Amino acid sequence: MIVVKRLFFGLFLLLVSAIFGLFLLYWWGGQAQLTERQYVTTLTQSGTVDQDSDTLRVMTYNIGWMSGMTNNRPVQRTDSLYHVHFQMVVTVLQQVQPTMLGLQEVDFGADRSRHWHQLDSLADHVGFPNRAAAVNWDKRYVPFPYWPFSSHYGRMLSGQGILSHLPVQHQVREVLPMPPSSFLYQRFYIDRLIQWGILSWQDTSVALLNVHLEAWHQPTRQQQGRRVAQLADSLRHHHLVLVAGDFNAEPPQRLSAHSGNHDSTLWPLQEKGFRSVTYQPGQTEDWMYTYSAVTPRLSIDHIFYHPAQWQPVSARVVTEVGDVSDHLPVVADFVRASSEAPLQARENEVNTGPKGAVTLIE
Repeated sequence: MIVVKRLFFGLFLLLVSAIFGLFLLYWWGGQAQLTERQYVTTLTQSGTVDQDSDTLRVMTYNIGWMSGMTNNRPVQRTDSLYHVHFQMVVTVLQQVQPTMLGLQEVDFGADRSRHWHQLDSLADHVGFPNRAAAVNWDKRYVPFPYWPFSSHYGRMLSGQGILSHLPVQHQVREVLPMPPSSFLYQRFYIDRLIQWGILSWQDTSVALLNVHLEAWHQPTRQQQGRRVAQLADSLRHHHLVLVAGDFNAEPPQRLSAHSGNHDSTLWPLQEKGFRSVTYQPGQTEDWMYTYSAVTPRLSIDHIFYHPAQWQPVSARVVTEVGDVSDHLPVVADFVRASSEAPLQARENEVNTGPKGAVTLIE
């Protein structure tokens, strides 16, 4: 009888310890490491492109923290994996030579990517003099993937970034609505952002909206898409606007034709007059597939422009980067539309953003 009591008491202590450990993980692991003011950093210097050039080359890439097709899988990653992938990205960027690059899922010294500040490393090795970082995932400990424990992401600091050969006047980090979910999910949720920067070019300014929208909850993603369109249309009155990123949404006509799914995420941009270089209205085939990198079957990474401001010259999926990420990047060349009147950013509007936006110039 005494042995049975001791056994039950031991099991009780084990259960209490497990519950306490989970609570501690929830409370401590879900805490931020930085202040909100530190979530936005900008380093800007003189530009390195010919300001007289009529062409801008824009690229968007969900870099998947350079984890390749192991993204979200419970596997151990080696230093050599990251070094090989990093060198591949550097080589491709040196060949493509984008004027500006919007990155999603780039790490700023997270445990999962060997404490590597990937944005700064790319800027230094490729030769981008201007960079802007916006944190969207800041946690002391992320217990994912759930099993085995050795595969946990651990300390997390990740987000979105803009690398540019044009000077960055200003940037804003706008947090988008999160989906309805449990308190546990929300505690460790990846904030979805519009990171937008104002860049100097010729006699005007370019507003680049670098976005990463909700992946799993379609109604929330559609709500986020409406906000992106609203902001892009508002900025268009004072800047040349480009919207690029991982929308996690396919062209509406492709969805309707192939699956009957009516995801309206991209419709608001189209209703505001924006067009994408990755597909055209009425298109039924020849999609630019960007996901997954190994077997591309989905078109979810896009670059939007307004035909009153821009004329696209060329666009393509950059397949030569391989499986550095689970996504493939898109690059496009633009010239100013012949009907576009010169714009000059207003001083008081360049230095203000939506409520709650934080800007730090370093």
